[in-house]
Amino acid sequence: MQTVIIIVGVVLVLSVVAFVVYRLISRRKIIKDGIQVEAVLQRVEEHESRDTDGNTSSTYTFWVTYTNDSGQKVDAKLLNGKRTMQIGEHLSVKYLPNRPDLVMNIRNEKG
Repeated sequence: MQTVIIIVGVVLVLSVVAFVVYRLISRRKIIKDGIQVEAVLQRVEEHESRDTDGNTSSTYTFWVTYTNDSGQKVDAKLLNGKRTMQIGEHLSVKYLPNRPDLVMNIRNEKG
C-alpha cells in the first residue's frame, strides 16, 4: 500500500512539473513567434478554493476576443492576466495560429 502511495505521489509531481514546463515553453513560443493583434477583455472568471484550514483563496481566468489574421473572431484565454484589468479594456496580444485559444498580453510578457 505504501508503494502505491509513493507511485501516485511521484506521478502527481511529474504531472505538475510537465504542466509547468509546457506552459513555459508555450509562453516563450508565443512571445517569439506569435502574431500580434488587438483584443478586448470580455470576461473574468473567479475561482475560489478553500484549504484544509478553511482559508479561501481566489484565482482568475481572463477571456479576450480578437480577430485573427484570417478575419475570424476568436475567444481566447489570456495566459498572463492581471486582477487590475477591467472588462472592455483593449490589449495588444500575441497568439499562435495552431493555438488561437491561448494568447498573451505583450505588455505583461513577464507577468
